Amino acid sequence: MKVHHAARHAAPVHHNAAKSKGPTDFKIGSFNVLGASHTAPGGNKASRPSGVERMKLAAQVIQQHKLDVVGFQEFEKSQRQAFMHDTKHQFELYPGTHGGADPVNSIAWRKDKFDFVKGTHVTVPYFEGNKKQMPVVLLKDKETGQKVWVMNVHNPADTKKHPDNERNRDIATAKEIAFIKQLEKTTGHPVILTGDMNEKAEARQHITQGTDMKAAMNGKNSHSKRVGIDWIFGSPSVHFDGYDRDAGKKVQRASDHPLIYSNVHIPADKKK
Repeated sequence: MKVHHAARHAAPVHHNAAKSKGPTDFKIGSFNVLGASHTAPGGNKASRPSGVERMKLAAQVIQQHKLDVVGFQEFEKSQRQAFMHDTKHQFELYPGTHGGADPVNSIAWRKDKFDFVKGTHVTVPYFEGNKKQMPVVLLKDKETGQKVWVMNVHNPADTKKHPDNERNRDIATAKEIAFIKQLEKTTGHPVILTGDMNEKAEARQHITQGTDMKAAMNGKNSHSKRVGIDWIFGSPSVHFDGYDRDAGKKVQRASDHPLIYSNVHIPADKKK
């Protein structure tokens, strides 16, 4: 597993951090924000507002729901810049300045909540089998010291220009499953998977049968059981609560996907 260290950008050590190793609580979301190129002149959805305009709305709903971590798909350069500006640089991004993966799929986290530990990626087939890097980041809670892996993926859809991607989706999902199992086995830290899987029930079946992960919508107090192509999964030690999907007016103007999100609770680490 190739891991990218970023010493120049490493967060400072917090000597006053608690030694309890948990519990850790935060809120995570997954959002395909509809790439800016789709709504640019000549794009297939050019009648919609620009990526920058739509990102303002996306940033507003992310702040409204008080999300601490977000897995973004179709997060193009102008949208990344707009997000950082619109959230007053309260978030850090991977890959961002760390490098090591394709930034069109990025993971964002609040800088006052988590420290960046390390980043890596899993390479999967996308349209026509072309390889794409999906980001994976290890974050450490500033207060508890607990660490959690976050993986964010976007598996290929079947479109008019790019049909017949079932095989590529299956291969991508298999590679993601293998990578999750490797992370859990070799590091012992829990893993959360966010992403646009471009599959509904089949995605849940593959992930939950191929790993020991569970879907956030099956956690406590779920406000939505609607199965879509956007997903959040977590390791057994990740407890989900209050899963929901926002498909309101702002989200509909911002993207062609809902924003899905959930509270996360990771119990205290019993290991010293």
